[in-house]
Amino acid sequence: MALICCEECQQTVSHKAASCPHCGAPQGIQRGAAPATPSRNQTQTGLGRKFLGFGLLTILVIMFLNSFNKDSTKQQAVSEEDRIATAKKEAEEEARCNSDLKCLGNKKSIEASFKCAPNVEKLAKNNFEWIDKWYESKFSRFGWKDKNNLVITYVGDKIKFQNGFGAWVLSRYECDYSIPTSTVMDVRASAGRLD
Repeated sequence: MALICCEECQQTVSHKAASCPHCGAPQGIQRGAAPATPSRNQTQTGLGRKFLGFGLLTILVIMFLNSFNKDSTKQQAVSEEDRIATAKKEAEEEARCNSDLKCLGNKKSIEASFKCAPNVEKLAKNNFEWIDKWYESKFSRFGWKDKNNLVITYVGDKIKFQNGFGAWVLSRYECDYSIPTSTVMDVRASAGRLD
């Protein structure tokens, strides 16, 4: 064992000491002292710790991925159950709405309006003019034409037709609209307004 002098207190210290036992100053590699080299056992112990740490990290990653996969599978199962429950609820709601005139008529009113309006316009022998505002519906009323086949008659009075003498006649119109096929079955118009 080689002895060296502490640079702080000038006392003798072993060259292997990390700090001076007299003053506590840290000791580096001193002049003339042999550098400390780790023994073979120390090197093997360090490598063993590294492999152990790497092994533990690998195990933790695998456990996390397995947990994630199980959660994902559970999530998919729950999502599938939710999708089936939602589809069933929507089917029940649609069946309920199909038997309720107010629900079905309001639900399909915009669709029916877009499909019926051009057919009402074709009834004009001369010119026609819509008199509804941009925020008003062309069809203000509706009723069953055929409840079993889900055909609704939409009724309105927001148009005027020009007669053969050039006079404008306010008119009322009806459109029979099939809900299942989304088609116009028939349209009619007559002079007058809705009561």
